[in-house]
Amino acid sequence: MFLIHFYRKNSIKFHPFFLTLYIMSANFILVTMKTFVKVEGDAKDEAIERLRKIAIAMPKICVYDTVLHERVQAGELSGYGIPGAGGGGQTENSIDMVMAYFGGPDEITRERCSNIVSTSGIDLGEYDFAYEWTGSPSADQVKRLEKDIKTTLDPLKIKYSIKSE
Repeated sequence: MFLIHFYRKNSIKFHPFFLTLYIMSANFILVTMKTFVKVEGDAKDEAIERLRKIAIAMPKICVYDTVLHERVQAGELSGYGIPGAGGGGQTENSIDMVMAYFGGPDEITRERCSNIVSTSGIDLGEYDFAYEWTGSPSADQVKRLEKDIKTTLDPLKIKYSIKSE
């Protein structure tokens, strides 16, 4: 079972069975389960598009990827609530942009558009795509996501790696 842990900046504290909260300062960050995917090869854009579609049907997951990151840096998601994007709450323009990004109204609802993009300021590091759980997933849920990723990417015949933490 995966637990949500809190940690103080520069001082990570984990306990395997209990939710651990160290009240040493007001600077706490919520740590959630994330699954990262790194894609190599010519079909990277298609792979990222396919990875997005997995998240649409999984309401307890939000996502972030390299293309979204570029749009955040360009100010296209201003008002969505993503750190670094600028603005406050979501706007009709940001919801419409997210809807188009995920394939339009035939693929995703407006309601899902309002919560599918991660607003936690996730750092992709060397990875191209991240799934972030909005709650504590079971081990079976994480394994199912990893299996869905493999099923989705294997037909592209590309190299990829998956890491859940």
